Amino acid sequence: MREMRNAEEEYENKSKQDRGVLDDKRKADILALAKNFPKVWRNPRTPNQERKKMVRLVIEDVTIIKADRITAHVRLRGGTTETLSVPLPLNAWQERKTPEDVVAEVDRLLDEYTDAKVAAKLNDMALTSGMNMPFTRLSIVRLRRAYGLRSRRDRLREHGMLTQEEMATVLRVHPATVHTWRRNGLIQGSKCNDKPEYLYHPPSDDRPVKSQGCKLSERRRFPSVLPEESKEVQHEA
Repeated sequence: MREMRNAEEEYENKSKQDRGVLDDKRKADILALAKNFPKVWRNPRTPNQERKKMVRLVIEDVTIIKADRITAHVRLRGGTTETLSVPLPLNAWQERKTPEDVVAEVDRLLDEYTDAKVAAKLNDMALTSGMNMPFTRLSIVRLRRAYGLRSRRDRLREHGMLTQEEMATVLRVHPATVHTWRRNGLIQGSKCNDKPEYLYHPPSDDRPVKSQGCKLSERRRFPSVLPEESKEVQHEA
């Protein structure tokens, strides 16, 4: 009986020692796995199938709640839990939407430039559309319509600018004469679109009149090149 009890005690002590060694080894393996997990996960050579297996090793289950944000409650194998919150993914149209600061810049530039000029200015500033593309005249037209931005022509009209026909009526001349007088500096006009169309400043009391026998170049009132024509429009208005 004594030998039997001694054998049982020896077996129990040996079992405890073995369990202790096994536990230490398992702990070391687990620590090594934890350290190498990010490295293996980020390795481009790790296939997605292996990544799924790695996730199943550490995650028990996930509960997802979708509201104004996506909230995920993650329960790990060891019993601990983590809560993650991320914004909702953008819809396709939202991803292609032109940034608000770019739209504001377009609105500002339209006070001074036509659609094509606005596109050139934005490209010079290295700004791009919502689809990460350079701007064109047509893209500015579409942007104006989508956001209800007033065109260059509408803005000039709001400042009291006259069409060629209206100017001709005021000056009592043929519309073609209005175009000729603008080119020769007798009256002022501003380009209102990307076509050869202009709007004109209302004439002052000292308005030009027809004068036969007098060269137009000798009657010029304004410089032949207006460096900041659009700003002068604002001033006159």
